[in-house]
Amino acid sequence: AGLLHGYLSTRFQTCGKKACRCARGEKHQAFVLVIHEEGKTTQIPVPRHLEPTVRRWVEQDRELRDLLEEISGIHRERVLDLKQRRKG
Repeated sequence: AGLLHGYLSTRFQTCGKKACRCARGEKHQAFVLVIHEEGKTTQIPVPRHLEPTVRRWVEQDRELRDLLEEISGIHRERVLDLKQRRKG
């Protein structure tokens, strides 16, 4: 289990070898982890063999943030309800 706050981006690029298929337009697929921290964007190349793991960690982070937002919403409503009870 792991958590990574950011997103996985897919890029298509050339390697620079003249005889490679990418020189004819069939670019290589590459993955980059994009992270926003302290007003800066950082891009970290992700090796192909780590892509499934990084993707899973990013998805787990998103799921956790969604759950936290749901819990926060429940408590926001609870505060409003308690506030109304006090007035009434």
